[in-house]
Amino acid sequence: MNLLIILLMISGFWCSSEVENTSAGSPEIIEVGNEQRIVFIAGFDEGDNRYYDQARNYFQSAGYPIVDSLYSLAEIVDWLNDRKDTAAFAEIHIVSHSNPWRGMSLKISPLGARITEDAIRSAQADGELPTLKKGISGRTKVIFHACGLGNNIELIEQLKFALTAKAPPQVFASPWYSIFSEGAAGHYLSRVYYVQYPTAHSPGPAALAQELAGKYPDVDINWREAMKTHAPVFPGQISYYRFNIPVEWTFDFADPSDMPQLKNAEEIMDWVVEQDEITRVLYTFKIPLEKFRWRTKTDGLQLTILAKTTVVCILQPIMQPEDPTEFSYPDIHDPALFAKR
Repeated sequence: MNLLIILLMISGFWCSSEVENTSAGSPEIIEVGNEQRIVFIAGFDEGDNRYYDQARNYFQSAGYPIVDSLYSLAEIVDWLNDRKDTAAFAEIHIVSHSNPWRGMSLKISPLGARITEDAIRSAQADGELPTLKKGISGRTKVIFHACGLGNNIELIEQLKFALTAKAPPQVFASPWYSIFSEGAAGHYLSRVYYVQYPTAHSPGPAALAQELAGKYPDVDINWREAMKTHAPVFPGQISYYRFNIPVEWTFDFADPSDMPQLKNAEEIMDWVVEQDEITRVLYTFKIPLEKFRWRTKTDGLQLTILAKTTVVCILQPIMQPEDPTEFSYPDIHDPALFAKR
Protein backbone atom coordinates (compact mmCIF):
# COMPACT_ATOMS: atom_id res chain seq x y z
CA MET A 1 0.00 0.00 0.00
CA ASN A 2 1.44 3.33 -1.07
CA LEU A 3 0.51 6.63 0.53
CA LEU A 4 0.38 10.18 -0.79
CA ILE A 5 -0.41 12.98 1.64
CA ILE A 6 -1.68 16.33 0.41
CA LEU A 7 -1.83 19.15 2.93
CA LEU A 8 -3.90 22.13 1.83
CA MET A 9 -4.19 25.46 3.63
CA ILE A 10 -6.15 28.57 2.81
CA SER A 11 -3.15 30.81 3.34
CA GLY A 12 -5.13 34.01 2.92
CA PHE A 13 -6.66 33.48 6.34
CA TRP A 14 -3.54 32.81 8.37
CA CYS A 15 -3.03 36.33 9.60
CA SER A 16 -5.41 39.20 9.65
CA SER A 17 -5.91 42.69 8.27
CA GLU A 18 -8.47 45.44 8.50
CA VAL A 19 -10.04 47.45 5.66
CA GLU A 20 -9.16 46.76 2.05
CA ASN A 21 -6.23 48.69 0.62
CA THR A 22 -4.69 49.04 -2.86
CA SER A 23 -1.21 47.68 -3.56
CA ALA A 24 1.84 49.89 -3.88
CA GLY A 25 4.98 49.83 -6.00
CA SER A 26 8.44 48.46 -5.15
CA PRO A 27 10.98 51.29 -4.82
CA GLU A 28 14.72 50.85 -5.15
CA ILE A 29 16.87 50.45 -2.05
CA ILE A 30 17.32 53.79 -0.31
CA GLU A 31 19.55 55.00 2.48
CA VAL A 32 17.85 55.73 5.81
CA GLY A 33 20.20 57.92 7.80
CA ASN A 34 23.52 56.10 7.66
CA GLU A 35 21.92 52.69 7.57
CA GLN A 36 19.83 50.62 5.18
CA ARG A 37 16.58 48.78 5.75
CA ILE A 38 14.35 46.65 3.55
CA VAL A 39 10.97 44.90 3.70
CA PHE A 40 10.20 41.63 1.93
CA ILE A 41 6.46 41.15 1.37
CA ALA A 42 6.75 37.39 0.95
CA GLY A 43 3.29 36.50 -0.31
CA PHE A 44 0.18 37.70 -2.11
CA ASP A 45 -3.39 38.13 -0.93
CA GLU A 46 -6.21 35.70 -1.68
CA GLY A 47 -9.91 36.22 -1.06
CA ASP A 48 -10.90 39.22 1.04
CA ASN A 49 -7.95 39.15 3.45
CA ARG A 50 -5.66 42.09 2.58
CA TYR A 51 -2.84 41.17 4.94
CA TYR A 52 0.00 41.67 2.46
CA ASP A 53 -1.51 44.78 0.87
CA GLN A 54 -1.96 46.39 4.26
CA ALA A 55 1.57 45.47 5.32
CA ARG A 56 2.93 46.96 2.09
CA ASN A 57 0.96 50.15 2.68
CA TYR A 58 2.13 50.40 6.29
CA PHE A 59 5.83 50.02 5.54
CA GLN A 60 5.76 52.18 2.44
CA SER A 61 4.08 55.03 4.34
CA ALA A 62 6.87 54.74 6.93
CA GLY A 63 9.50 55.18 4.21
CA TYR A 64 10.71 51.60 3.94
CA PRO A 65 11.80 50.26 0.54
CA ILE A 66 9.85 47.14 -0.44
CA VAL A 67 10.52 43.97 -2.41
CA ASP A 68 7.29 42.08 -3.09
CA SER A 69 8.16 39.49 -5.74
CA LEU A 70 10.08 36.92 -3.66
CA TYR A 71 8.07 34.18 -1.95
CA SER A 72 10.80 31.84 -0.70
CA LEU A 73 13.74 31.98 1.68
CA ALA A 74 16.13 30.83 -1.06
CA GLU A 75 15.08 33.76 -3.28
CA ILE A 76 15.62 36.23 -0.45
CA VAL A 77 19.12 34.83 0.20
CA ASP A 78 19.94 34.97 -3.52
CA TRP A 79 18.66 38.57 -3.68
CA LEU A 80 20.96 39.56 -0.81
CA ASN A 81 23.91 37.76 -2.38
CA ASP A 82 23.34 39.39 -5.78
CA ARG A 83 23.36 42.97 -4.50
CA LYS A 84 26.33 45.05 -5.64
CA ASP A 85 26.41 46.83 -2.30
CA THR A 86 28.34 44.74 0.23
CA ALA A 87 27.12 46.73 3.26
CA ALA A 88 24.89 44.88 5.70
CA PHE A 89 21.32 46.02 6.32
CA ALA A 90 20.41 47.48 9.68
CA GLU A 91 16.86 46.08 9.49
CA ILE A 92 15.29 43.37 7.38
CA HIS A 93 11.54 42.82 7.73
CA ILE A 94 9.97 39.64 6.32
CA VAL A 95 6.16 39.54 6.12
CA SER A 96 4.57 36.10 5.78
CA HIS A 97 1.45 34.24 6.80
CA SER A 98 1.95 31.65 9.53
CA ASN A 99 -0.05 29.52 11.92
CA PRO A 100 0.62 26.86 14.58
CA TRP A 101 -0.47 23.94 12.39
CA ARG A 102 1.32 24.35 9.08
CA GLY A 103 4.19 26.70 9.79
CA MET A 104 4.91 29.62 7.47
CA SER A 105 3.54 30.24 3.99
CA LEU A 106 7.05 31.42 3.05
CA LYS A 107 8.59 28.55 1.09
CA ILE A 108 12.06 27.05 1.29
CA SER A 109 12.57 27.56 -2.47
CA PRO A 110 10.23 28.56 -5.33
CA LEU A 111 9.13 24.95 -5.89
CA GLY A 112 9.87 23.75 -2.38
CA ALA A 113 7.86 23.11 0.76
CA ARG A 114 6.54 25.70 3.18
CA ILE A 115 8.93 26.49 6.00
CA THR A 116 8.57 24.24 9.04
CA GLU A 117 11.21 22.86 11.41
CA ASP A 118 11.48 19.60 9.46
CA ALA A 119 11.40 21.26 6.03
CA ILE A 120 14.14 23.78 6.73
CA ARG A 121 16.31 21.17 8.45
CA SER A 122 15.99 18.87 5.45
CA ALA A 123 16.64 21.72 2.99
CA GLN A 124 19.82 22.72 4.78
CA ALA A 125 21.05 19.13 4.80
CA ASP A 126 20.24 18.66 1.09
CA GLY A 127 21.76 21.95 -0.02
CA GLU A 128 18.39 23.32 -1.19
CA LEU A 129 19.11 26.60 0.57
CA PRO A 130 21.93 28.76 -0.81
CA THR A 131 24.59 30.01 1.59
CA LEU A 132 24.26 33.64 2.60
CA LYS A 133 27.42 35.58 1.74
CA LYS A 134 26.56 39.19 2.50
CA GLY A 135 23.84 41.67 3.40
CA ILE A 136 23.46 40.55 7.01
CA SER A 137 25.85 41.07 9.93
CA GLY A 138 25.80 40.58 13.67
CA ARG A 139 24.20 44.02 14.01
CA THR A 140 21.37 43.30 11.57
CA LYS A 141 17.88 43.00 13.03
CA VAL A 142 15.78 40.48 11.11
CA ILE A 143 12.13 40.95 12.09
CA PHE A 144 9.59 38.34 11.02
CA HIS A 145 5.98 39.52 10.84
CA ALA A 146 4.44 36.04 10.89
CA CYS A 147 1.56 35.21 13.20
CA GLY A 148 2.62 33.21 16.24
CA LEU A 149 6.14 32.47 14.97
CA GLY A 150 7.60 33.70 18.26
CA ASN A 151 6.19 30.58 19.94
CA ASN A 152 8.42 28.35 17.80
CA ILE A 153 11.92 28.98 19.12
CA GLU A 154 13.43 26.01 17.28
CA LEU A 155 12.22 27.33 13.92
CA ILE A 156 13.49 30.82 14.74
CA GLU A 157 16.92 29.34 15.48
CA GLN A 158 16.92 27.52 12.14
CA LEU A 159 15.93 30.70 10.31
CA LYS A 160 18.71 32.54 12.12
CA PHE A 161 21.22 29.93 10.98
CA ALA A 162 19.98 30.15 7.38
CA LEU A 163 20.36 33.95 7.46
CA THR A 164 23.87 33.96 8.89
CA ALA A 165 26.83 35.13 6.82
CA LYS A 166 29.96 35.82 8.90
CA ALA A 167 28.04 36.49 12.10
CA PRO A 168 24.47 35.60 13.12
CA PRO A 169 21.88 38.39 13.05
CA GLN A 170 19.45 39.31 15.80
CA VAL A 171 16.13 37.65 14.94
CA PHE A 172 12.79 38.86 16.30
CA ALA A 173 9.32 37.28 16.02
CA SER A 174 6.14 37.78 18.03
CA PRO A 175 4.20 34.94 19.69
CA TRP A 176 1.04 36.96 18.97
CA TYR A 177 -0.92 37.60 15.79
CA SER A 178 0.39 40.40 13.60
CA ILE A 179 -2.34 42.67 12.23
CA PHE A 180 -1.93 45.44 9.69
CA SER A 181 -4.73 47.97 9.28
CA GLU A 182 -5.63 51.11 7.38
CA GLY A 183 -6.51 52.91 10.59
CA ALA A 184 -4.37 55.09 12.82
CA ALA A 185 -2.67 52.10 14.46
CA GLY A 186 -1.32 50.78 11.18
CA HIS A 187 0.21 47.74 12.83
CA TYR A 188 -0.59 46.05 16.14
CA LEU A 189 -0.56 42.65 17.82
CA SER A 190 -3.41 40.49 19.09
CA ARG A 191 -3.65 37.61 21.46
CA VAL A 192 -5.44 34.70 19.82
CA TYR A 193 -7.61 31.88 21.15
CA TYR A 194 -8.69 28.86 19.11
CA VAL A 195 -11.45 26.32 18.91
CA GLN A 196 -12.24 23.88 16.08
CA TYR A 197 -15.22 21.98 14.74
CA PRO A 198 -15.89 19.63 11.79
CA THR A 199 -16.36 21.82 8.72
CA ALA A 200 -20.05 22.46 7.91
CA HIS A 201 -21.05 20.95 11.27
CA SER A 202 -20.76 23.87 13.67
CA PRO A 203 -22.28 23.18 17.09
CA GLY A 204 -23.39 26.82 17.21
CA PRO A 205 -22.10 29.98 18.93
CA ALA A 206 -23.33 29.00 22.40
CA ALA A 207 -21.53 25.64 22.34
CA LEU A 208 -18.36 27.17 20.89
CA ALA A 209 -18.40 29.90 23.54
CA GLN A 210 -18.79 27.27 26.25
CA GLU A 211 -15.87 25.28 24.83
CA LEU A 212 -13.68 28.39 24.71
CA ALA A 213 -14.56 29.20 28.32
CA GLY A 214 -13.53 25.70 29.35
CA LYS A 215 -10.33 25.80 27.32
CA TYR A 216 -9.26 29.24 28.60
CA PRO A 217 -10.72 29.49 32.13
CA ASP A 218 -8.41 32.33 33.18
CA VAL A 219 -9.21 34.59 30.21
CA ASP A 220 -11.79 37.31 30.87
CA ILE A 221 -13.58 37.48 27.51
CA ASN A 222 -17.26 37.37 26.63
CA TRP A 223 -16.79 34.62 24.04
CA ARG A 224 -20.36 34.75 22.76
CA GLU A 225 -20.12 38.50 22.18
CA ALA A 226 -16.72 38.15 20.49
CA MET A 227 -18.19 35.77 17.91
CA LYS A 228 -20.63 38.47 16.81
CA THR A 229 -17.85 40.79 15.59
CA HIS A 230 -16.02 39.93 12.38
CA ALA A 231 -14.60 43.40 11.68
CA PRO A 232 -13.71 45.60 14.70
CA VAL A 233 -15.27 49.05 14.66
CA PHE A 234 -13.34 50.63 17.55
CA PRO A 235 -9.82 50.18 19.01
CA GLY A 236 -9.49 47.17 21.26
CA GLN A 237 -12.70 45.48 20.17
CA ILE A 238 -12.42 41.70 20.33
CA SER A 239 -13.34 39.93 17.09
CA TYR A 240 -13.19 36.57 15.36
CA TYR A 241 -12.41 34.98 12.04
CA ARG A 242 -12.51 31.46 10.65
CA PHE A 243 -10.48 29.38 8.24
CA ASN A 244 -10.41 25.75 7.14
CA ILE A 245 -7.67 23.15 7.30
CA PRO A 246 -8.31 20.47 4.65
CA VAL A 247 -6.10 17.37 4.46
CA GLU A 248 -6.09 14.49 1.98
CA TRP A 249 -4.48 11.07 2.24
CA THR A 250 -4.38 8.90 -0.88
CA PHE A 251 -3.67 5.16 -0.68
CA ASP A 252 -2.91 2.81 -3.57
CA PHE A 253 -3.85 -0.87 -3.17
CA ALA A 254 -2.62 -3.85 -5.18
CA ASP A 255 -5.83 -5.87 -4.76
CA PRO A 256 -9.50 -4.85 -4.31
CA SER A 257 -9.80 -7.16 -1.31
CA ASP A 258 -7.19 -5.11 0.53
CA MET A 259 -9.16 -1.88 0.24
CA PRO A 260 -11.21 -1.13 3.39
CA GLN A 261 -14.92 -0.41 3.07
CA LEU A 262 -15.46 2.64 5.25
CA LYS A 263 -19.13 3.56 5.53
CA ASN A 264 -19.15 6.48 7.99
CA ALA A 265 -16.97 8.89 9.93
CA GLU A 266 -16.59 6.54 12.87
CA GLU A 267 -15.26 3.74 10.66
CA ILE A 268 -12.91 6.15 8.90
CA MET A 269 -11.48 7.38 12.21
CA ASP A 270 -11.11 3.82 13.51
CA TRP A 271 -9.10 2.93 10.39
CA VAL A 272 -7.08 6.16 10.41
CA VAL A 273 -5.73 5.68 13.94
CA GLU A 274 -4.11 2.43 12.81
CA GLN A 275 -2.11 4.15 10.05
CA ASP A 276 1.21 5.37 11.46
CA GLU A 277 1.84 7.80 8.61
CA ILE A 278 -1.46 9.56 9.22
CA THR A 279 -1.23 9.65 13.00
CA ARG A 280 2.20 11.27 12.79
CA VAL A 281 0.75 14.09 10.68
CA LEU A 282 -2.27 14.53 12.93
CA TYR A 283 -0.06 14.56 16.01
CA THR A 284 1.70 17.67 14.71
CA PHE A 285 -1.69 19.38 14.35
CA LYS A 286 -2.69 18.64 17.94
CA ILE A 287 -6.33 18.76 16.82
CA PRO A 288 -8.58 15.86 17.94
CA LEU A 289 -9.87 13.50 15.24
CA GLU A 290 -13.46 14.30 16.09
CA LYS A 291 -12.86 17.96 15.17
CA PHE A 292 -12.49 16.96 11.51
CA ARG A 293 -15.19 16.14 8.99
CA TRP A 294 -14.28 12.77 7.46
CA ARG A 295 -15.11 11.55 3.94
CA THR A 296 -13.75 9.07 1.41
CA LYS A 297 -13.67 8.69 -2.36
CA THR A 298 -12.42 5.82 -4.50
CA ASP A 299 -10.96 5.59 -7.99
CA GLY A 300 -10.18 2.05 -9.04
CA LEU A 301 -7.64 0.72 -6.55
CA GLN A 302 -7.09 4.15 -5.06
CA LEU A 303 -8.69 5.28 -1.81
CA THR A 304 -8.64 8.93 -0.78
CA ILE A 305 -9.53 10.02 2.72
CA LEU A 306 -10.54 13.65 3.10
CA ALA A 307 -10.55 15.48 6.41
CA LYS A 308 -11.43 19.09 7.04
CA THR A 309 -11.69 21.15 10.21
CA THR A 310 -12.81 24.75 10.69
CA VAL A 311 -10.75 26.86 13.08
CA VAL A 312 -12.44 29.73 14.91
CA CYS A 313 -9.95 32.36 16.11
CA ILE A 314 -10.82 34.95 18.73
CA LEU A 315 -8.56 37.99 18.41
CA GLN A 316 -7.92 40.22 21.42
CA PRO A 317 -5.85 43.31 20.52
CA ILE A 318 -3.00 44.10 22.90
CA MET A 319 -3.66 47.58 24.27
CA GLN A 320 -1.60 50.01 26.33
CA PRO A 321 -1.94 49.14 30.05
CA GLU A 322 -2.31 52.80 31.00
CA ASP A 323 -4.80 53.54 28.21
CA PRO A 324 -7.02 50.65 27.04
CA THR A 325 -8.27 52.78 24.13
CA GLU A 326 -4.80 52.88 22.53
CA PHE A 327 -3.06 49.98 20.80
CA SER A 328 0.22 48.88 22.32
CA TYR A 329 3.08 49.70 19.95
CA PRO A 330 4.66 46.46 18.62
CA ASP A 331 8.10 47.18 20.08
CA ILE A 332 10.52 44.41 19.06
CA HIS A 333 12.58 45.08 22.20
CA ASP A 334 9.64 44.37 24.52
CA PRO A 335 10.05 40.71 25.63
CA ALA A 336 6.32 40.50 26.31
CA LEU A 337 5.62 41.19 22.63
CA PHE A 338 8.57 39.68 20.74
CA ALA A 339 10.90 36.73 21.14
CA LYS A 340 14.55 37.45 20.35
CA ARG A 341 17.19 34.93 19.35
